[in-house]
Amino acid sequence: MKLILLFFSSVICLSSFGQNWISFSTDFFKVTPTNQFIIDPFTNEIWFVSDSKASTVHTNGQVSQFGTNELGALWAGDNLCFGFSQGHIYFSKLLEGLYSFDSYNRSLKFSSTEIDCITTNSDTVYTMSGTQNMYKYTPVSTIDAMYGLSNVKAKNQFLYFNSGVIGRKVGMGSVYLHMDPQYLIAPINDFKFTRKTDTLYVAGTKGISYAYNYDFLDTITPNNTLNMPSSNVLEIEFDYLDGLWAIFGDGNDVPFALAKLEGNAWINVFDGSNSPIDFTNFLGVEIDTLGNVWVVDNVQLHTLLSPNSPGWLTTYELEKPSSIFSVYPNPSHGTMHLTINPNTTFSTIEITDLSGKLLKSMACTSELELNLERGQYFVCLKDGELTLEVEKIVIE
Repeated sequence: MKLILLFFSSVICLSSFGQNWISFSTDFFKVTPTNQFIIDPFTNEIWFVSDSKASTVHTNGQVSQFGTNELGALWAGDNLCFGFSQGHIYFSKLLEGLYSFDSYNRSLKFSSTEIDCITTNSDTVYTMSGTQNMYKYTPVSTIDAMYGLSNVKAKNQFLYFNSGVIGRKVGMGSVYLHMDPQYLIAPINDFKFTRKTDTLYVAGTKGISYAYNYDFLDTITPNNTLNMPSSNVLEIEFDYLDGLWAIFGDGNDVPFALAKLEGNAWINVFDGSNSPIDFTNFLGVEIDTLGNVWVVDNVQLHTLLSPNSPGWLTTYELEKPSSIFSVYPNPSHGTMHLTINPNTTFSTIEITDLSGKLLKSMACTSELELNLERGQYFVCLKDGELTLEVEKIVIE
């Protein structure tokens, strides 16, 4: 395992609709997550997974990289996939089987040549395969085979499967739920449980259906919500308050927008014009347990600044060779001094609160004094709408 420090010499902050994005290159993580982009819901560690390696960003901003020394032999098409339960990390490889990875040490739990991916429920790991056979594993029980299922989501006592339409397992038989009038019959792109309840949301090309206790309750479509970017919902996630976020695609399943549902209206609609996300190379969206939204494309990781943003996002002063301004003293008990590189041509300095709300905008000069009330703020140096450097400041 390699442990490296995460330095932010290429952080970009983009302000839009009162909100700031921070973006930085996935080169820092050494892995473009072509297989999987996932957050461990028990630790908030961010995982980047490809066929040949994996890495994780710890909650202190350090990065651990894993290759053949930790994961064993890896090859293209290996379908390396990670899953998490309380106190445990698991990964699967297509031609080998299921491993535990606790304390970053692998241990083979059972052998299989057909695992495509895994999902977890409490202490149970469900392995999915292309042959419609699924194996259920727990640390204290034997392997239990479940035939005729390949793509499942399980939470508490509820288990749904996707075999083209949503169904559930009853004894040794399967019951499909497509006759429910509140279920949108369409190709399925994603399905997930909310964080706080046992309600299942199913995203597809016609919108979103949601069910509880194997009964579909209602739909979410452009016909019954406002400002929905598209009926084609490619991916869904839930924040810590169970707010629904979605990635929307066009008729060719190309992602183009991210938005949040608030009541019956879609808000915080981000696309290529007001966010740094390269939607044409979109790889995934995740939301941690603090409500931070993370989006990855094949070049950068992006996150919205919020009061719950982890501190390591703004600690890139560990190494800032391309720094174009400095703020001192930081923290301060009153006045702060801001000094800007004299070769800088940027036009504006903005002060925002931690939610991204604009508090003050000033013309760019070589030196400024900042007098702010007690609190925490972001200083963004801007050129038009684009801000190429941001720093967190603290007034005590």
